[in-house]
Amino acid sequence: MLHVKLKSFVVIIAFAAAIAACGDDPASVDVDGPGESELITSVTLSLEELDDQGNATGITVSAVWDDSDGPGGSAPTIETLQLKQGTTYQGSIELLDTTKDPVENITEEIEEEADEHQFFYIFNVDGNESDAIQVARNDTDSQGLALGLNYTLSVSNDAPEGGLRVILLHFEDAEKESNDFPAEQTGIDTDVDIEFPVQFE
Repeated sequence: MLHVKLKSFVVIIAFAAAIAACGDDPASVDVDGPGESELITSVTLSLEELDDQGNATGITVSAVWDDSDGPGGSAPTIETLQLKQGTTYQGSIELLDTTKDPVENITEEIEEEADEHQFFYIFNVDGNESDAIQVARNDTDSQGLALGLNYTLSVSNDAPEGGLRVILLHFEDAEKESNDFPAEQTGIDTDVDIEFPVQFE
């Protein structure tokens, strides 16, 4: 299950990966006490290739997790991220509620609460973490600690196919202390946990 929880609201949506399903109810919304409740129906990874000098080439790729019909509808879908070996990308992540008119950009809420949120990007091969794809987060909070809405993704020349796991932690009752994944989870919620399949051209 994929969770997105912000200071002013709580979102809980079920997540189905390309190789696994989470059950019959693809999405749900939970409210933790009074306040506004929001639904997330789209999570998008967007990347643009960089040349050897680090300049943007205009060549882009993206992958989307989508549950556009919301809770009780069809199961969510997740696209495969098609990358190139030996290539570096600049990237971003976007979270939306597409059921609203106009569409509500939940990413902006996360950015506003950067001190309480932190993304992690982990490449897995056969269930094991691999450094064949490395992600450097480029944006920070008010303390200078990583946020991860924007990042640089580097693919090794011999990277195998696998999955890019995207995790968003919410430091609700704990303080962010470093850029490392915290070993102690007390006071920290896992708001987002998705693994995008990765293949190479």
